[in-house]
Amino acid sequence: TTTTSASAASDRGLQSIDHKSAFVLGLAESQGTLAVVSALLAGFSYSGFCSVTREELERVHFVVQYAFSLSNALSASMALFVTIVCSLCEQQGRVARSFAVLRSHEPEFEDTVHEWWKSFAQIRTNAVFLFIYSIPVFFVSMACISLIKLPAGPCIVAVGILMAAGLAVFHQLLLVNDLFRVQILQFFTGSGGFAPPSLDLEPTPEAVPAAKLNRSLSKAI
Repeated sequence: TTTTSASAASDRGLQSIDHKSAFVLGLAESQGTLAVVSALLAGFSYSGFCSVTREELERVHFVVQYAFSLSNALSASMALFVTIVCSLCEQQGRVARSFAVLRSHEPEFEDTVHEWWKSFAQIRTNAVFLFIYSIPVFFVSMACISLIKLPAGPCIVAVGILMAAGLAVFHQLLLVNDLFRVQILQFFTGSGGFAPPSLDLEPTPEAVPAAKLNRSLSKAI
């Protein structure tokens, strides 16, 4: 009985020690989800870019030509950026967690992992927002392909549906992200939409007033 109690206490101690690297692992896995979706968007954008021939492009107005080139290039580039950055974050986060498990006898290594993850929070925050804003660009690129490929009647229908869907998805993404930032990250995010979360275990005194202000503004809107 004594041995069992000691073992249970030891397990609880190890669990309390490794919670920081487990926290990092959870965030790293969320980056991997964005990487997968962004990779799909990048592939679709590149396929659309390659589906249009030079002859087809020369037959449309020069505004459509530039809109097509700009939207497809931006969509593919933004999605590839998010894919590469988030994939690297996930890979390194998983490796860091593995090292923390290996060095579980050194509790201070947990702090090292936590501080390392916090050091590039702004990069991860930028990747999330870039992912959100790549969605409407992707819909614009598909609308441009419709303008190039389809006759007038079907083109109007396709462009109308794509624009409506793009606006709806973009609005929902902004709404979901704002609710998450205000209600979940309310004590860990500074003022401003692009401010990265502090990722500290306890809220900072500076973050609490800003979070309350953000929440009040969100309710007012």
